[in-house]
Formats: sequence, structure tokens, C-alpha cells
Amino acid sequence: MDKKTADTIAEIYLLLPGKNCSDCSYPKCSQFAKEVLLGPADIYDCPHMEDDKRQSAILIIDEYFRY
Repeated sequence: MDKKTADTIAEIYLLLPGKNCSDCSYPKCSQFAKEVLLGPADIYDCPHMEDDKRQSAILIIDEYFRY
């Protein structure tokens, strides 16, 4: 995994609630963040994420794929 991808996953992870609850079908928020960026998870799969943080994550993902 390249640095840009790892950094972007870390940015998404920091926006997640950190519950590691598996409500999104992934055992840890870190894995969910990776799957959101690289597929197949959707940022809306996390039922505990605050809307403002979700919007921030969407912008981060858009920026990642823009270049």
C-alpha cells in the first residue's frame, strides 16, 4: 500500500467513532476505513458516524480519487 493510500485511510479512521462494534459488518473501525476507501464498504454503512464527520470523510475520499 502506498503512502497516499495509507494516509487517506488514517484520515478516514480518525473521523470514525472508534467503537469497533461490527455494526458495519467489519470487526474494527480501521478495517472499515480501508474498505470505505478501497471498496466495497460505503461510508453510510457506519450507523454511529456523525453527519458532519461523514461529510468530511466524503470530501477526503473525493480528493483521493481526484488525482
